[in-house]
Amino acid sequence: MPTFVKPLKQLPERDGEPRPHYWHCQLQWGLRKSLSQPWFQPFAELERDLPPTFALHREGLKQVLRRDVHDRPDIWFIKEDGSNIDEVMDDLLAAIEGEGLAVLARFNDPNSVIRMALAGELGPRPGSPAANQLIRGARDFLAANPDHLSR
Repeated sequence: MPTFVKPLKQLPERDGEPRPHYWHCQLQWGLRKSLSQPWFQPFAELERDLPPTFALHREGLKQVLRRDVHDRPDIWFIKEDGSNIDEVMDDLLAAIEGEGLAVLARFNDPNSVIRMALAGELGPRPGSPAANQLIRGARDFLAANPDHLSR
């Protein structure tokens, strides 16, 4: 994590180890696949029983989310028989090498992070407390390091 990003004070733990959720990450970026895989089935039947609170949440989601079979640009699907694993891995590696590594480099530049946060390109919404904290940390870093050059 870049030094200007302030770590969150309290993260959930399990067995004494931090167990953060994705929303705890201040710098988020979603990769997109280039494969066509239009077989995503939202709310497909589960093989296990859900706790009552999860079942209620799932039922609520069914009321507001798409239910038709469609593609997800952010999820690489692997068929049950694994027959498409090579294709999926090739596409995933291409996404990481083509976009992912460049975005990681941008995360180390406080000027870039400020621009991304203001434009709503990161996980936190512009103007939210999390986005404001991120911007404040980057600006504080730049004020303390006036010789820092943007990449």
